[in-house]
Amino acid sequence: MTTLALSGSFVIACLLLQAAAPAAAQETIFYKCTDAQGNVTVQNGTPCAAGMKQEIRRVGSAPTVPVPVRRAPEPEPVPAPPAYGEFVLVSGPNMARKPAPEAARLPPPPPLFQCATWDGHTYYG
Repeated sequence: MTTLALSGSFVIACLLLQAAAPAAAQETIFYKCTDAQGNVTVQNGTPCAAGMKQEIRRVGSAPTVPVPVRRAPEPEPVPAPPAYGEFVLVSGPNMARKPAPEAARLPPPPPLFQCATWDGHTYYG
């Protein structure tokens, strides 16, 4: 990158920092360092090494943004119990219990049909 391009970007960065509203009381200092071969570096807050040409640019305070506050996660709503329609929930493998009286009024379950697949396997549907 050429010295002219670095200088131009340095000036633009300084102008952008000056345009921002000050949020803290600390001043920002940029150091433009040029070594014996003409290589240019720009450093923020750290002076140039010994033997380098140094230019100092003071820019007001750099704006800062406060750390966002972490909100507590909202508790998940309690799901509503499922609607069972006209079915009555009875015990499964525990047959020692008697079925609910409502179960006696329900119609009998539909009959099962034995079906055959094209390859000769049977199943109930």
